[in-house]
Amino acid sequence: MKKILMKLFFIIQVPIFLISCSASNNSSTIANYEYDMVANLHLDFKNIFNVDKKEYYVYFYSKNCLHCLLLKNEIIPLALKKDNLFFVEYVDEIPIGSNVIATIGVTSIDEFFIVGTPTLIYINDQRVEINTCDEDIILSLLKGDT
Repeated sequence: MKKILMKLFFIIQVPIFLISCSASNNSSTIANYEYDMVANLHLDFKNIFNVDKKEYYVYFYSKNCLHCLLLKNEIIPLALKKDNLFFVEYVDEIPIGSNVIATIGVTSIDEFFIVGTPTLIYINDQRVEINTCDEDIILSLLKGDT
């Protein structure tokens, strides 16, 4: 009798579990944005100071960065609504440093570096005013400027 009840339990419970998992994992309800959707907004690192705008943001990302992957579904829709957000995909030629405060006020690529990805910088009059890798600050800055 015990074996029959166990079999009956598995026969009933396993399909219910599988149905509930597949229903909760329905990716069609989640917008999945890709960086190629903003390909027209990509810059070469060497050109981050050569944008023909007074004020703009540059978002540094890596396709291998977990935090970047988590943020992209929020960052890309914002970029599609804005005209002052640009993207740079991380490559080895981009300098990495630890004291980003030293980059505030720089006007040249030779003096600039990031801590890592994701990073958002704000450039005003060809001068870095913000350089942050804090995800909450990144989102707050971009959402507040929409």
